[in-house]
Amino acid sequence: MNIGNWWNASEEIDLVVLGESDALLVECKWANKPVGTDILANLERKGKVIKPELGGRQIHYALCSRSGFTDQLKQDILKRMDVTLFDLPAILSH
Repeated sequence: MNIGNWWNASEEIDLVVLGESDALLVECKWANKPVGTDILANLERKGKVIKPELGGRQIHYALCSRSGFTDQLKQDILKRMDVTLFDLPAILSH
């Protein structure tokens, strides 16, 4: 397993975890407002940029937030199996 950040001239992903057949792309936000669907959409866009470098791995997404998540984001990901949310209490409990 490889873990690190990723960047190019115009994009950055806070954390990339590469497994044998999967890749986890993580965005961390520590602002005083809940993370919303715009942040996930931006991470998914970055996922398309990095995809050629992932060697066919299945992409999963994770968002970390100090201030939680919007209700809309929480509703949207209920339909998905490829997104995980970590709020500050969850991060501190590990």
